[in-house]
Amino acid sequence: MQMKEIQKEILENKKRHGFNTTNIEQEFCYLYGELREAYEAYVKGWDIFGEELADVTNFLMGIAEIKGIDLATEILKKVAKNGDNALQQKEGIVLQLNPNITDASKPMKELQKEIRENDILQEEYLTTIEQKFCNVYGKVGEAYDAYYKGLGNFTEKLADVAIYLMELAEVNGIDLGTEIVRKVEKNKSRVYRQNELGNMVHL
Repeated sequence: MQMKEIQKEILENKKRHGFNTTNIEQEFCYLYGELREAYEAYVKGWDIFGEELADVTNFLMGIAEIKGIDLATEILKKVAKNGDNALQQKEGIVLQLNPNITDASKPMKELQKEIRENDILQEEYLTTIEQKFCNVYGKVGEAYDAYYKGLGNFTEKLADVAIYLMELAEVNGIDLGTEIVRKVEKNKSRVYRQNELGNMVHL
């Protein structure tokens, strides 16, 4: 399934269950919470790490859909921009990013693989998983700051978060697109109620 289709379905699922679809600040808070859960699953070696990573991405894609942003296209733009800005000279050879990343309709599995290949090309693969998680936290903060301040780079910052999440998935052998679709289907069948704060929680 393409990212554009997935993020549309994520928003539709929110509407079906009466979830928030207007308060972006609340969605960012949930995004941070899900990121913490994903890191805990990774550190403890739980087999739900893929699902937790999908939860993080679901909230990210939900924010994108609420704001009318085609996240897949923004990812491609950012990868291309990185390629323009990050040419490297290594042993007398100029290295460029993978030129095959051009199609926003590609399945997420292909996209995350190519993002990882680009990181290897730029030697960003040398960073640890913990560093990558910290980078995601940082990029989420930058994305919220851009949203809050009305900066023009909000969509680019969302793309940064997605790129790090997709690389985390690839490094750990997780097909993020499949995990996201699986979690969306799981959420469809859940029963929710409103708690005392007015937020929807599953039973």
